Amino acid sequence: MLRGWWGAASFFVVACGGKSAHLGAAGATAADEPRESGGASGFTAASGAGSKALAGASNSAANGGSASGSAGSNAARGGAANAGAANAGAANAGGAALEACTPGAVRCKAVRERCDESGSWVRESFVCAVDITAAQEEQAACAVKSDGKMACFGDFVNLMPALVGNAPPRSWVKLILADDPIDPLDHQLCGIDQAGESACWGSKPPLRTFGPTRYIAHGSGGLCVVMPGGEPFCYSDFGSGVMEPKLPSQGPFQALLMQNDLLFGLRVDGTVDVPEPSYSLPAGVYTQISAGSYALCGLRQDRTLACAPRAAPPALASQHFIELAVNYWGCLCAIREDQSVVCDGLGSGYDSTYGTPPSDKFTRLVASQFFMCGIRVDGSLECFGEAPPRPPADW
Repeated sequence: MLRGWWGAASFFVVACGGKSAHLGAAGATAADEPRESGGASGFTAASGAGSKALAGASNSAANGGSASGSAGSNAARGGAANAGAANAGAANAGGAALEACTPGAVRCKAVRERCDESGSWVRESFVCAVDITAAQEEQAACAVKSDGKMACFGDFVNLMPALVGNAPPRSWVKLILADDPIDPLDHQLCGIDQAGESACWGSKPPLRTFGPTRYIAHGSGGLCVVMPGGEPFCYSDFGSGVMEPKLPSQGPFQALLMQNDLLFGLRVDGTVDVPEPSYSLPAGVYTQISAGSYALCGLRQDRTLACAPRAAPPALASQHFIELAVNYWGCLCAIREDQSVVCDGLGSGYDSTYGTPPSDKFTRLVASQFFMCGIRVDGSLECFGEAPPRPPADW
């Protein structure tokens, strides 16, 4: 539910464990139901992050994901690979020097690399951010690096350290903040680890754990877990009633998005299920969707976008994109194929919220209430818009 925001901007960081090269959910079947358990879980700063995680990154070549396998916090992309696709490039960390490049170019896989004057990639010590998530209704965001280090930053000086401190000591590849994480729930923050299993937790116990998971959608109305076979299982925080999550269908789904009591589904065949007819997108095969309370946008296989109930302006509809993010009010920002960012209010009246997007190139983008955050091509974080939070200095 939409609430006012308060507090002084702050951030908190903790090491979440080393990075594993193994992805996927071995042994799961389409009929598997989430294995949920309760109980509190402590978390310490020394959980195995560091040089071992980077050394293992070069073993993940067989597990690389495609552009359609990476998932944003409120911009869901399908496929089981979405849990770890952000780390697909880490496989090249050990042999990067053998790959020719354009002098001055920069990229970030496991660690940042720059192309020197001889046309060779040179590794630096900076560890790349590989996933980011933001709360749709609050000024808050969380991110994770390739070495398992997690950071949460934003306005809530008490909430952020609690969410990081209560995280189970796993090697996370994906984080998902609730739409309104200041609600005192046991799923203010959820994650999917390198093994493909998931957990949700809050600022206080208990911890909720699940087995192999394809995707998680959660918010003020409850949470839904998408199993490896695409089957959804939803849990209400309030029992039957107005806030109960209502599935648009039984899927099978690549991903679900929850905004309060609205659920949007990206099916495995690329069609999109919506909670109300006004959100219906034009026919097509979609690879990504992003929704707020007032708009839904999707990327098709040909990388063109479509939005409802307000259509994307022709100037945007004719372009091609690799990522999109829609905020609570229905504003859209998207990453073009050249990795530059463009924003549009989509007729919401909030066109000035994000101002002029930064000129940097990005690989990921997520939306919060009045700002956007993204991962630059050099693996660092940047947030922009109205009073954006400041990521930690080493991010």
